[in-house]
Amino acid sequence: MNTKKIEEIAVAAVRNEILRNDLLSDEIPVNDKTPSWDGEIWVYNNKNQKKNDLYGKVPVQVKGKKVSEFSKEGTKFPIKKVDLDNYFTNGGILYFVIEMIDSDSTQIFYQSLLPIDIKEILEEMKGGQQSITKKFKKLPSTPKALEYIIRNFIHHSRKQGIPLISDIKVNDFDVYSTKIIVPSKDNLKEHLFEYDTYMYGHVENINLDIPLYKIDIDQIIEETDLSIGLEGRIIYNDVARVIEREKKLWNLVRVLL
Repeated sequence: MNTKKIEEIAVAAVRNEILRNDLLSDEIPVNDKTPSWDGEIWVYNNKNQKKNDLYGKVPVQVKGKKVSEFSKEGTKFPIKKVDLDNYFTNGGILYFVIEMIDSDSTQIFYQSLLPIDIKEILEEMKGGQQSITKKFKKLPSTPKALEYIIRNFIHHSRKQGIPLISDIKVNDFDVYSTKIIVPSKDNLKEHLFEYDTYMYGHVENINLDIPLYKIDIDQIIEETDLSIGLEGRIIYNDVARVIEREKKLWNLVRVLL
């Protein structure tokens, strides 16, 4: 399979995913020669997709990767420093890597790279390093997954102007906050584990949010009103439910009486 064919299959896989959602549209040409970018995806607030319903747009890069079998824990792919520099100064990139066994068997992986992420990656690259290999997440199979990845990207990209990333040095914040956009309240915990978000520090006297770092949620702790005892004597009076990506645990706080 030649390079041109791999690119065509990769772009087709992303465009097919976009076609699954009535609120998404795109301009991702095949064999595009634009430096660093392959096109854009637009997201709307109404399926009629009129101009006044446009929520925003995301620049994208699409790469294809021929494999004998699909990766289970995420795929890896090199990113050039010159491209990272361009992404950093232009608001980030939604980067796709499409694994393909043949033209009919593909799997989409992605990485949302906003300025705060790119700054961290560039700091990893020292001594004239011209590329770095990063891990890409498997795109969830639900039709709305790509839409909410894009909405989160747009929301956080608007809060991550380059001066905030490069110039402002603030160590003490009045409030720390984050926001994550998810498809629905149903299966909320699963959504929280799936979609990335970012932490911000708020400076009250200038009313400004400073982007700090990306958050991957690995654990959720829920408070309960349970207590555990033995023979009329309370042993644990503070019991919390700990939910991790693949399992549930109980956290017991013991009170000695």
